[in-house]
Amino acid sequence: MSQLLFNITLIISFMFAASIVREQIIYRVEGINRYKMYRLIYYGCSYGLLGSILMIYTIKIDSTIILDLRFLAVTIVCLYAGMVPAIIAAYIIG
Repeated sequence: MSQLLFNITLIISFMFAASIVREQIIYRVEGINRYKMYRLIYYGCSYGLLGSILMIYTIKIDSTIILDLRFLAVTIVCLYAGMVPAIIAAYIIG
C-alpha cells in the first residue's frame, strides 16, 4: 500500500513541477508555431521521463506479480496534451 501511495504522490508532484516549468520557460517562447512545437516536445520528453521513473519504483503485489504505472504517464499526457506527445513519451519509455 505504501508503494502505491508513493507512486501516486510521485505522479502528482511531477505534474505540479511540470506545470511550473511550463509556465516559466515554455510560455516565454515567441511565436505560435514555435510554441506548439516546443510544447509537444516538452510534454513528450517530460512524461517519458516520468514513465521511466515509475518503472524504477514498482509495486510488488505478490511474489511473482510486479506492477509498474508507466502506462499512466502515457495516458495522462495523451489526455492532457494530445497524441504526438504521447507517442514521444511512449518512445522514450520503450
